[in-house]
Amino acid sequence: MPLLALARQTQWMERTARKITPPHWITAALLLITQPQISLSVLAVLLGLLSAQTISKQAVHERLDAAAARFLKAVLGAAMGMALKVPKLGSPQILWPFARILVQDSTTIKLNEKLAARYPGGANQHGRTPGVLRVQAVFDLLTHRWLNFALSPYVHNDQKASPTVLPLVQKRDLVLRDLGYFAVPVLQQIVQCGAFFLSRFYFRTAVFDLQGRPIDLLGLLRRQGRVDRWVLLGAKEKMRVRLVALPAPQRVANERRRKARAQWHNRCQLSQAYLAFQNWTLFVTNVPSESLSAPQVMALYGQRWQIEIIFKGWKSHFHLEALSQSTTAELLEVAIYGKLLFITLTHPLTTPVLTVAEPGQPLRYYSRLKVNLLTRQCLLSVVFERGAIDVAAGLERQMHYHGRYEKRQRQNLWEKFFALA
Repeated sequence: MPLLALARQTQWMERTARKITPPHWITAALLLITQPQISLSVLAVLLGLLSAQTISKQAVHERLDAAAARFLKAVLGAAMGMALKVPKLGSPQILWPFARILVQDSTTIKLNEKLAARYPGGANQHGRTPGVLRVQAVFDLLTHRWLNFALSPYVHNDQKASPTVLPLVQKRDLVLRDLGYFAVPVLQQIVQCGAFFLSRFYFRTAVFDLQGRPIDLLGLLRRQGRVDRWVLLGAKEKMRVRLVALPAPQRVANERRRKARAQWHNRCQLSQAYLAFQNWTLFVTNVPSESLSAPQVMALYGQRWQIEIIFKGWKSHFHLEALSQSTTAELLEVAIYGKLLFITLTHPLTTPVLTVAEPGQPLRYYSRLKVNLLTRQCLLSVVFERGAIDVAAGLERQMHYHGRYEKRQRQNLWEKFFALA
């Protein structure tokens, strides 16, 4: 990637660097994925090992500004625009009627309270959460590529982020939408792009038949048990969509009601209609039944869970909780963009490529969570070996520079001990 050009374009580097070069800066940010702590000292040691020299925390602090975050963000954008080599699926490629299948979702990360002004958290009857970062992500299930990342405060919820997928939508794409992103005007714009959508249905949305007459949806479901028909959606929009409603297993319906009561306890009274709707799983789409039957709609929407598994892998193996140690927005954004860059570049390792199978043996696929763990555990060793870095000599150099007490007026423990003689 054109790191030097991007460094100058984002004004992170105006003249030739003597110590902290753009490749070393990017590599150190990537290696933060292996560190349970994030600080100036950690960055200084990583940069020193990579460049075979000593770099002070003060030097790192000087380079850690708004331009540093812009530089990482620009490199992340360049990585997402690259045609990364993705292994082919081991099984025959399914002939999808869609060019891409886009899934948008978000995950949240708790932050240091010093960053609450920039990334405020939510508030409830128990008070306000100090600081929370929300990461919005768009992923293509067919090409296994990340298409977009966006950082925002927790208060910028999924409903507000619903239109942000529109600049990415192309003709014949399918957009899978969670209920949190449900917005009829956004669905209309997806259709105007020549694309398809598949979304959960919000039960309070007005539904009409194709002649414009209101439909008692709950009554219809109680009479017929399931629904698969074209209707008009929205009191103002009157958007033509296909409504698919399938009965949920009783245990699933009961669990939905239990979670709803627990979530909204003492906050509002759940209506009887809302509780009754939990007996069905409802979708709206513009994909005709000739392309996706009702059971296929349910099965395909279930693939949205892949992005939830990916988020779980991030939090379990990529030390996202370490971001709560960041006390400045610049350090936070360099760390998070470094982690997202690592995720983008290494995601081909977690594609569903087949492992080598013996003749007559069942096919087996790689686990994203296990690959994430192994990659994080071995990353430092791989980078140092490929970079021909003398780790032993580098450790001695960093220990001599960073392992000593800081200069200060009061005596440290050793100074007090030897003063006794």
